[in-house]
Amino acid sequence: MNKNFLEHYMKTKPETDEQKYIFLVDNQDLAFSLIGAGFLTVALLPAEDGYHSLESFAAYMEEIAYAGTYQMDYCYVTACYGKKYNDFLEQMLHKNFLTVRQGWYLFKEKKYLQKLEHMQEIKSLLGDYIKRFERRPDDTPDLNRFHRFNEQGKRIGVFDMEIVDHLIQTVPFFMLGSTPYIYEQGCYHEDRNGIRLKSQIQRLIFRDCIKATTIQGIYNLLISQPQVQKRFSDLNNQPSYWVNFQNGYFDVMEWKMIEHDTKYLMINQIPFSFYPEQAESALEGGAHICKYWCGIKKVDSLFSRIS
Repeated sequence: MNKNFLEHYMKTKPETDEQKYIFLVDNQDLAFSLIGAGFLTVALLPAEDGYHSLESFAAYMEEIAYAGTYQMDYCYVTACYGKKYNDFLEQMLHKNFLTVRQGWYLFKEKKYLQKLEHMQEIKSLLGDYIKRFERRPDDTPDLNRFHRFNEQGKRIGVFDMEIVDHLIQTVPFFMLGSTPYIYEQGCYHEDRNGIRLKSQIQRLIFRDCIKATTIQGIYNLLISQPQVQKRFSDLNNQPSYWVNFQNGYFDVMEWKMIEHDTKYLMINQIPFSFYPEQAESALEGGAHICKYWCGIKKVDSLFSRIS
């Protein structure tokens, strides 16, 4: 069954943001619940007729690469219960230059979502997850959802974890040790003392509920979540032949620009814009510029020989 679903996805161009995301899970009941909630899902089950295993899924994805499908139009979310599954999928998808996002924490300790009666919670959970990456500038949350009210409708406090979940879903950032890094224009920048993250927290709280202790408490809870923790080995996970400029990633091998994406945890960026189509005319600008472009072309030549 799931094999047919995947084949259909690969032959169908996604029309909406939600249709771009394929959730990869390792539980049949969870897959049924996600499909019932309206999300594209592939269950990876060993020795099950009609389903892909990890190995057969990888073989199929490599088989259809560059074969006229819509494979590269999708974003693949690794949301398996098993860490081994998620690690294998991430490595395989990155190897094939497909868009992949981590979703292992979505269903952690939430196995009750395998039951169809929790479909509404699934819609909310995955809808918010997708909005984190597909948000629009005019997406303004209802602040009431982040506050507690008494029976008379008066605000009496703040839902700390609701704010934490919202920020994880909507603000691209990560923690490296005790230091937060937050995304801006193609690069993650150090957020010294968490000033910018605390500002994001403050914006979600009504003025009469804002207290320094409240903001600090929510911040401490936010940065302690396991899914925001990264290691040095996780950083700069873009292809090695990309150069990060202010206006996008320059692919040295293809000699073209690629749009920025928050999934590439780059903490370094050349502080200028680069336009490949103007390279030849730029050579007329002087000896230093000429020397620079010659260096770029040597790198291009080197990668061509390696490939």
